[in-house]
Amino acid sequence: MSWEAWAPHLKQTQAGYEAASECGIYSLQGDPWYSSNEQLSAKTIKDLREMFSSTCDMSSVEFRETKYFKICVDENIARFKHVTKGGLVVGLGNECIIIAECGTDSSLLSNSVVSVEYVLTQLNNTQISQ
Repeated sequence: MSWEAWAPHLKQTQAGYEAASECGIYSLQGDPWYSSNEQLSAKTIKDLREMFSSTCDMSSVEFRETKYFKICVDENIARFKHVTKGGLVVGLGNECIIIAECGTDSSLLSNSVVSVEYVLTQLNNTQISQ
């Protein structure tokens, strides 16, 4: 499956609910494999990956010139929220990092988590060759 073919799975849940408005899949080094908007720098990807470190004490992350505040970081999914600009979901996979931006409706954040988890599971179970 091409990287672009994963976009619909990030923008909508398997049940058909709206999720991310913008999304991207990047290598762990920050190489863009797919992005529905502007590509992110390797430094931004590194900063997002650091959120999953057990020693990380960051409470927010700067993303596309917007500061998102950390809500929750699990083993491989991080959730962030901005007061007026919506939410951000980051999934850390074996070989990639997935980013999904969503609107201000809280259901969109939940739906984006579901979508990111689905794509992350699929990619973790697939041998990625770039």
